[in-house]
Amino acid sequence: MVLKLFPEILSYIMILAQESPLHSTPMNADSREIGLDDLDQPPQQLFEVTISHVNTQLRTVALDTPRLWSSIHVDAGVPIAKTEAYLRRSGGHLLSLRIESSEPAFQNGGEEQMRRTMKTMAQESKRWRQLTIVAECEGIDGVVGAVVARLNDGDGGTLVPELQYLSISVDYEDESDKSGDDTTRIPFAQILLAHMPKLSFLRLRGLGIYLLRPIYLPALRILHLDQTKAIPITYTLFSRIVAACPMLEHLSMYGDITIGNVTASGKEYDTIIRVPELRSLRICGTRGLVYGILLFQVEAPKLTNLFLKDVQERDLESLWEALPPMATSRFRQIQSLTISNSNLSMDAYRRLFRVFPSITEFTSYSSMEVDAAEKLLIGGVTGVPWPSLRTLTFIFDVDLDVDDVALEEILKQRKMHGCPVRKLRIGVADLGMYDETELAAHDAIIVLEEFDEYDVWPINRRYPDIDDVLF
Repeated sequence: MVLKLFPEILSYIMILAQESPLHSTPMNADSREIGLDDLDQPPQQLFEVTISHVNTQLRTVALDTPRLWSSIHVDAGVPIAKTEAYLRRSGGHLLSLRIESSEPAFQNGGEEQMRRTMKTMAQESKRWRQLTIVAECEGIDGVVGAVVARLNDGDGGTLVPELQYLSISVDYEDESDKSGDDTTRIPFAQILLAHMPKLSFLRLRGLGIYLLRPIYLPALRILHLDQTKAIPITYTLFSRIVAACPMLEHLSMYGDITIGNVTASGKEYDTIIRVPELRSLRICGTRGLVYGILLFQVEAPKLTNLFLKDVQERDLESLWEALPPMATSRFRQIQSLTISNSNLSMDAYRRLFRVFPSITEFTSYSSMEVDAAEKLLIGGVTGVPWPSLRTLTFIFDVDLDVDDVALEEILKQRKMHGCPVRKLRIGVADLGMYDETELAAHDAIIVLEEFDEYDVWPINRRYPDIDDVLF
């Protein structure tokens, strides 16, 4: 029956099947056990190859569908003939390229083959839509030099006019990791990013932060800065990167920012970092200073979504010091707050209530225990905290148990005080062990879900991001 369809319809069905979540799931996974982590994993079996080997008719349709062949994965073990075949079959369609290097492949003689492949890929730079480079072994700079050079175009961006997504991860061990030095041994010449009119996504990880220097990226909306090396990100470097992205809406910062000889509270800074279009901010610090710096020094009047991972009590001290006890106007626009993997005291949460008074959505990933939440969220002599709270999410790991009585009391008391929770999300490791009938709703929608990963970031993300692994 399927073979009777017009080729155009078959082609469209193939494209939908290739892009479906099921295709992005390992082939041996039980479809009943698909989680968020599965949806962000690369397929183990290439759909376009499989469908083109079913029969002659489907092969003809597949080979005449350029979009099926537009995603190309290159590493030292991929024959150049395969890459060339994909390029031919992709026709004039825009390309999504993923280039990876690993030490074993280089040791087995794959370096020269990959160098030839890079030269071939560089010639197609005007068709690049996505470019991801994951470098995990020393010497990669000479191999991918032909590709990286296409980014360093100072003549109007004619070499990568269609590039929308750029992710550079350079994460092999370098002498700077051992010494803690600054950028004295960066293995690449610095690439200046400018004249990229369509670039909307940028990830810089490891040495990539110092390899690429954004100059002016007018279309950039999403920025990931992942400091995974010992080389520090200075406040000046960070502010320059952000200043180059005037339309930035979503910022994810992993690692820390060095502050030189100024105080942790940021009171001695003369410059405020203005990010007028920023909507969401995600932070995971390794030493703690980054929380206070970003919250106090970044001026973002449209910021509504805040995600804090691994934040500890001492990390927020600079925030309490910088703001008067009852100051709330600075963060009044923030409506969604997520706390992940943190052990904050009840007093710290009470301060958060005051600093972020307009929260409508609160999510706890293995952080706020339910018995503490019962004491904190039902109110007291000072009134109900977060009176606008309407969506409450608890994600429990193996060390935290779902407490039906406490959750029900939160719903009951907040409804009684005129501040009802409209939606309660409960994430557990094993959904089969939890009976949803045990919890009275009190007019709230109760959603039970099996969680093993965070919700996608940014919210409503429509594309897979297999490199978003640090959060």
